[in-house]
Amino acid sequence: GRVTGPIVIDGFAGGGGASLGIKWALGVEPVVAFNHCAHAIETYGNNHPGVELYQAEAADVSPLEAARGRRIDLGWFSPDCTDHSNAKAGKPRETGKRALAWVVIDWARQVRPRVIMLENVPEWLGWGPLYPDDHPDPKKRSRRIPERAGEHFREWLVALEAEGYRVEWRILVAADRGVPTS
Repeated sequence: GRVTGPIVIDGFAGGGGASLGIKWALGVEPVVAFNHCAHAIETYGNNHPGVELYQAEAADVSPLEAARGRRIDLGWFSPDCTDHSNAKAGKPRETGKRALAWVVIDWARQVRPRVIMLENVPEWLGWGPLYPDDHPDPKKRSRRIPERAGEHFREWLVALEAEGYRVEWRILVAADRGVPTS
């Protein structure tokens, strides 16, 4: 149907929980959602029929194609947090997952959503380089380089600001808002 109200995309959509929150807050469904996982996209489609879905790696979704000339009011992005979270004993495992937030810069550059929101874990603020897999000290291999903590996060912020966005961020604790997680 015809969209009335803000035009929203949900990046890294999962099963559609963020889209449900967006619908409750703004009264509209996203027009586009994407995720790499077939099960997530199937679940999302069941929860949000009528949304244009892309089952693809985030970097393979063309912002220009997905936007189809529409002015995007809100780009909501939830890139994978598992390789930043302390829940994994602090050992990142997949460099590609750690870099997914760069997809947001592609969206900013190509279709310029009026507002971009990104959610992740607090440890994301420490996003930085890792020791190489072949580091002489096996205990350091693929682990964060402490003195370079936050380096990639700051580079990401500068890149978003370079696209003309004013960036604000804060740490919110979901448990303080009735959600059974921190």
